[in-house]
This record gives sequence, structure tokens and C-alpha cells, in this order.
Amino acid sequence: MLIPILIIAATALIVFVLFGAYKAAKAAFGRFDNPLPDEAMPHRFKGFENEYRQARHFLKAHRHQMKTLTLTSEDGLKLQATYLRHPEAQRVYVFAHGYHSTPVWDVMMALRFYYESGCSVLMFDQRAHNGSEGRFISYGVLERKDMAAWVRLAADMPENRDLPIYLGGVSMGAATAIQTLEEDLPDNVCGVIADCSFSSMPRQLVDCFRRLYHIPVFPYYGLSLMWLKFLGHVSIKTACPEDVLARNDRYPVLFIHGTHDRLVMPSHAVRNYMACQAPTMICFIDGADHCQAYEKDPEKYESYVTSFFAFFEEEEDDHANTFR
Repeated sequence: MLIPILIIAATALIVFVLFGAYKAAKAAFGRFDNPLPDEAMPHRFKGFENEYRQARHFLKAHRHQMKTLTLTSEDGLKLQATYLRHPEAQRVYVFAHGYHSTPVWDVMMALRFYYESGCSVLMFDQRAHNGSEGRFISYGVLERKDMAAWVRLAADMPENRDLPIYLGGVSMGAATAIQTLEEDLPDNVCGVIADCSFSSMPRQLVDCFRRLYHIPVFPYYGLSLMWLKFLGHVSIKTACPEDVLARNDRYPVLFIHGTHDRLVMPSHAVRNYMACQAPTMICFIDGADHCQAYEKDPEKYESYVTSFFAFFEEEEDDHANTFR
């Protein structure tokens, strides 16, 4: 009698653990569609209401200059982007948003700065987000190929053929931009602006399990990856910007990170900075939480980005001696 009870209990425990791992995998790797109305302010902008309204006003004033672009990924997904063309562009900025977010949310606060700095901005929906197809998120493993395709599309536009192109993003988008450096890119790609990127997705996921979600790393970490591999046919074990940077001696990188980032710890930026073999600089924004660098200190953010542009465009800048 005892043995059947033990078998039933063991089976129930296994089912419980597997289902929990499935739910964790779905939360971590599943598709995201923005549930908020277009005018609704995401919670992340609480405390920056005035800046948010100004950014919204800029977006509305320039809607007529924006157009929707589409392309098909290597694995057959229809992907979508928004392109804001500057009539007298000096450069092109291709931007990748973060996990479970939108291009508008993640770049809107800084969009006016980039535009007034002479940038045409191509901001795309990552796969499995919003207007782009896909069921699963791979934190740069597959997204890097998507971003490379968007960069090539931007470079092929007649108005952009002689312009420098910069890759950029926040959080997962920054990690995507870094990983894209190992793809086949046009010759006029100059570098990357990486805001609050993780250094390794496996390291970040383990840290989130332990520190934020209080989920046992064993067995849920391994089982979550198993579900992703089974359902999405992809592994995130190679989603490691730090390793890419250790092989990167061509493309300079500007790292930006908030000192109070509670999601991706500032130590990730240090690891990435130390790994990069190309010229690099790092900007810490005092008191900024995750994805809040520009909102917290726009003057410092703009100063470093302007200097990064100047590094390529042979102009004098205030931070030339901060490159390593």
C-alpha cells in the first residue's frame, strides 16, 4: 500500500516541478504584446511624468516623418520597424528595445536628442514582440540576425549609403546589439551604444531566480532551458555579450549603466567593459534604475553619446581621454 502512495506522490511532485518550470519558461521566454493603450504611461516612467509628456509631444509632432518597415527573418518571421527619417541626417541609429517592451517605450525619452543630433532612427520590434512575429525570445541568439538584417536594410536606403551607422539598445536590446557585431555588417557600421546590457544571459537568469524571484535555481533553471529548447528549438546558453566583446577588436562600444539598476546589476557593465578588445568607454549614471539612464541624467548621457559620435567623426570632444 505504501509503494503506490509513494509512486503517486513522486509523480505529483514531478508534474508540479515540470509545470512550474514551464510557467517560468513561458514568463522568461514567451511572446509579449503591449497590453496598454497607445496614450497610457507605463509604470516605469513614474516620477518622470513631465519628461514623458514632452517625449510624447515630440513623437506626435514627427509622426508624419515616420514610416513602417517590414522584412522577413532568416527563419521566415515577418518583422516590423518604425523609421524616423531626418531630412538632413548625419548618421543612422538602429535601435533595439528590451525584454517585454516596445521601441517607443525604450527610446522615446532620448529620441528627441538623437534626432536633433542629426540621426535618422530605425527602431524595430524584436521577434516575439508586438508587431513582429514569433513565439519565443532568445535574448540575442536569434535576434542578432534580425538586427543585422535591419542594419543592412538601413544601409541600403539611398539616403543612408554614405552615412555612419550606429547600433544601440537598452537591456536585452543592448545585448542584442553587441551580439550583432559578429554578423555580416555593412562597412559603414561604426559602433554600439549599449545601455544596461547583461554580460551573460545564463548568469543573469540565475541571478534573477535567486535575488528577485526567489525561485530555486535547481531544478528550475535547467528545466526552464529544457522547455525553451523543446518548444522553441533554441538555447540561450550562447547569449553572452561578454564573450562576443572578448572577440571584438573592430567596433568601439559605449557602455551606459545606472548605479542603482536592480534588474541587471552594474557589475555586468564592468565585465563587458573589461572584456571589450576594441576602443571603449563607460558611463555610470548615478541613482538610475534599470533603463532609466537618460531620464535620470540627460545631460551626462548626451555628453557621452555626443563624444562617442565625435570619436568617429574626427571632432574634438570632452571625453576623448576616457576611451580605453
